[in-house]
Parts: sequence; C-alpha cells; structure tokens
Amino acid sequence: MDERYLPELMAEKDSLDPSFTHTLRLVNQEIEKYQKGEGKEEEKYIDVVINKNMKLGQKVLIPVKQFPKVSVVFILHN
Repeated sequence: MDERYLPELMAEKDSLDPSFTHTLRLVNQEIEKYQKGEGKEEEKYIDVVINKNMKLGQKVLIPVKQFPKVSVVFILHN
C-alpha cells in the first residue's frame, strides 16, 4: 500500500463526526490492520501437481455494453 494511506486514514478519522460510530469503528479497524501489516494482499497460489479435483471461483466483470456481440459463455467455457 501507499505510504500516504495511514496519514489519510488518521485525517479521515479526525474529520469524522463522533456520532458516526460505525464509521469510526471501521476506520479504526483499518488503521489497526495497516499497522499490523494485515492490509497487504498476498498472491494466492494453487498446487497444480496434486491429482485432486478443485473448484475455483473468481468474480469477473464483463463490459457487455462495450462488447455486446461477444459470447460470454464461449469465453468462459474455453
């Protein structure tokens, strides 16, 4: 993450109205995660050598308005 992230979170926390308890709680959680190093995303790898069936899931956003003639079923099947 960017080195400006923590100062931005702290500034956001200071600017929030105290009545926004849920927002303050979420910002505090994010600050704690960042300080503990939990905010960094690690790449996920799968062992492809094992002979075990596995189910993978990934959300894919397809720009159907830009490409209305593309067959999504064909793309995902191949």
